[in-house]
Amino acid sequence: MFIFVKFRLRARIEVNSYDTILQVKNKIKALHDIDVNKQLLHLGNQRLENEGTINDYNIKENDQIRLTLIIAGGFQIFVEDLDGRTTSLQVQSSYTIKKVKELYYERNGLEVGKQRYIFGGQPLLDDRTLSSYNIMARKTINLVYRLVGGFF
Repeated sequence: MFIFVKFRLRARIEVNSYDTILQVKNKIKALHDIDVNKQLLHLGNQRLENEGTINDYNIKENDQIRLTLIIAGGFQIFVEDLDGRTTSLQVQSSYTIKKVKELYYERNGLEVGKQRYIFGGQPLLDDRTLSSYNIMARKTINLVYRLVGGFF
């Protein structure tokens, strides 16, 4: 079976249903010379873990998976609150939204449970990564406060 890997250009690679994601990453390394430890693979919004198989993730013929790179040192994003105050954070694309909230807490003291983030009009879920939302360097996330008994 063949699947497509989207990274700059779309590449077609041959896999079998019992290949692990780590084996897929090794095939990508052979094609693009990208270290497997710097690769993050996603199917839709789901991050693909090294131990899982093509079959585990229900990847079918001609499905497209997305490749993003983990860059040493990460990059800077901004969190803007309702008062217009902006905080810069050093992050990596593999960080979850919860990890970003923890970084914001360390800098500003606002408890993680009271933070709610929005990017591009979409609420951000704690267990998803920055890369799954396509949040890259110098992007701004909006912070709204979570009040007891309500969404905002």
